[in-house]
Amino acid sequence: IMLKKIAKGIILIAGTTLLILVFYITLGKLMELFMPDGWMFYEVYSRWSFIFVTACLGELAHIGLSESHRKYINHKIVWAFALPLVLSIYIFASSTIIVSEANIIVRSPFNPVGKVYYYQNIEQVKAYFTDNSFMNNLLMKNGGTFIYEIKLDDKVYEFQTPTINTESKYAEAETYAELEDFDTQLVALNIPKETSIDHAELNQLDPIYKNRFLRILSNP
Repeated sequence: IMLKKIAKGIILIAGTTLLILVFYITLGKLMELFMPDGWMFYEVYSRWSFIFVTACLGELAHIGLSESHRKYINHKIVWAFALPLVLSIYIFASSTIIVSEANIIVRSPFNPVGKVYYYQNIEQVKAYFTDNSFMNNLLMKNGGTFIYEIKLDDKVYEFQTPTINTESKYAEAETYAELEDFDTQLVALNIPKETSIDHAELNQLDPIYKNRFLRILSNP
């Protein structure tokens, strides 16, 4: 009986994880359909919506896959999860910063079309590794995570794991090459830049990526 419960638990966790993974892959493909011409990479900047969407999907998958929970499902429970989930998905999908060859587009739930900026409109750049604080871990920025920030209209946007355009020149490039090229262009425009190598020792990525981060940090 105990082994049967363990097996069911493993299947439930695996099924939930697979459903969430398929959802985000599908959502990512749909988001790419609405990207502007010439886009190179983008990042979703609404961390809390990601956490909420993932939590709701996990709970819905748990209810749907668990025999003991399915008998309690009714339309009130479904709507209680569905409405906040749809809203959170919209916030997540529309909260994007897109970097193209010519400009930067910032989209938001109140402006899904986006506001266009040019590289020279960037007020400041900041690059660093995160510490191991509780809040960073909660926001999936574990100690040693490399963060590349840009400031536009006094608002800070982070690049952590950009999604690249598979039809761009970065499709066959090494991961994070887009950030290094982006940084090189901004440095050439004399955009003010602040960097720190603190907590670099916490970064656990392959040396090829960590060295790329360090080159970005040492690029004046």
